[in-house]
Amino acid sequence: AIAACLKGCKTLTGWDISNESLLQTQNAIKKLDIKTPTTLQQRDICELDESAQKFEIVVASQVLEIVEDLDKALFSLHETLYESSRLFINAPIRAYAPDHVRTWNSAQDLIDRVEAVGLEVIEARNFGFKSAAISYGEPFSLFLTARRAEIN
Repeated sequence: AIAACLKGCKTLTGWDISNESLLQTQNAIKKLDIKTPTTLQQRDICELDESAQKFEIVVASQVLEIVEDLDKALFSLHETLYESSRLFINAPIRAYAPDHVRTWNSAQDLIDRVEAVGLEVIEARNFGFKSAAISYGEPFSLFLTARRAEIN
């Protein structure tokens, strides 16, 4: 839905490992009256390779904390980007939940993992909670904007 609002967005492609999540997404697209042509596919981001389709904008929201192989998922996301593309990541920090296979204790923990696969974080913002709560160790969400790192 975020990408559909961007000027110049001609098509949307959504991936999820869960067919149920794809059905929920399809219903949300209808409710939001999104007119952009949309393709929803059941795919596992850890199963992508260098030949994967590339996109101008990639959004991974509430995904990285539940994938089994984080490095493989991040590398796959890297491979879906053109040099000029942007990757938007939304992930919880210090948020414990039954379906989370990992928890980051700080924003820097996640930033370091993202940069380790050849991505450059160009912006990081905390949101969802007052900044004072972050300093007291409460959970918060981190929104990262990244791109492929320049190779010198």
